[in-house]
Amino acid sequence: MLGTRAGREQFEKIMASAKSALELPAVKDKVTQAESAISDVVREQGPKVTDQRGPRRSAPPWCRA
Repeated sequence: MLGTRAGREQFEKIMASAKSALELPAVKDKVTQAESAISDVVREQGPKVTDQRGPRRSAPPWCRA
């Protein structure tokens, strides 16, 4: 349905509603809280993840540019 004109119009309405919701102060506050919480977890857990991943391996030949 998204390939049709009606589907595209519906998609645009959904996107406009989402963008509008992101401008609401309550939503902005929650986004800021989530970003802060994620940053805290990354700061705490990042070194642990890095230590556990083991030695770095190179990409397979077909992935190299």
